Amino acid sequence: MEHSFNTDAVESWLLCKGLHIVHLNIHYVLPKLDEIKIILSQNSSFECLCLCETFLDGTVLDSQLSIPGYSFFRKDRPSLGGGLLIYIKDMIFCHRRTDLEPDNIESLWLEFKLFNTKPILLCYSYRPPSSKVEWVDLFSVSLDRSFNENKETIVLGDFNFDLLKSCINSKPWLQLMESLNFTQLVTSPTRITDRTSTLIDHVFTNKPQNITEINIPSYALSDHFPVAITRKCSHNMVKAFS
Repeated sequence: MEHSFNTDAVESWLLCKGLHIVHLNIHYVLPKLDEIKIILSQNSSFECLCLCETFLDGTVLDSQLSIPGYSFFRKDRPSLGGGLLIYIKDMIFCHRRTDLEPDNIESLWLEFKLFNTKPILLCYSYRPPSSKVEWVDLFSVSLDRSFNENKETIVLGDFNFDLLKSCINSKPWLQLMESLNFTQLVTSPTRITDRTSTLIDHVFTNKPQNITEINIPSYALSDHFPVAITRKCSHNMVKAFS
């Protein structure tokens, strides 16, 4: 399926100054890589683009995923499906925190060190709909480790818990996040089909006052809408990576 590309529409996703982070369940990245390259090359405001369900494996070389001006982190699933990929603008300094990544959870942890700002942790995760009830307990292991560092933390991704309806399955998930002082920011549907409307893409933060905007653009690159947020920063910090 071909998608029309509108640069102006993409630029309107995030209007406030700050660190711009976009999440999207891409559902197979390779056929859509050309459009992703256009989005990043023509929209310099995107500092961090997080993609899940990439469907990548060891046969796909890093060179095939390379985009000028960006570095990236990838985590492929050993079996078919899943997978995570994060593009980071070259002038943004961050490193991967593999010590916070359990083997049995699909997550990528990054630590950002931006000018004139305390370190920020970002956890990007995908929870398959077939996950067992133990998933929340397993995820809590890395959250507990990060909690002890007392750092601002953003947790985002596709968690396949529909927060538009009260569901016994999502209750332990919300209880875990609330117990660690996280606030969930997404309030509108992130996946809409002919028959369903669900909010399964979440953004949690333990410093909600630092998020100045959040948008769910109606952009059809996959069967999910993107989730775009801005983390505020000082004037000097904007100059450091703009």
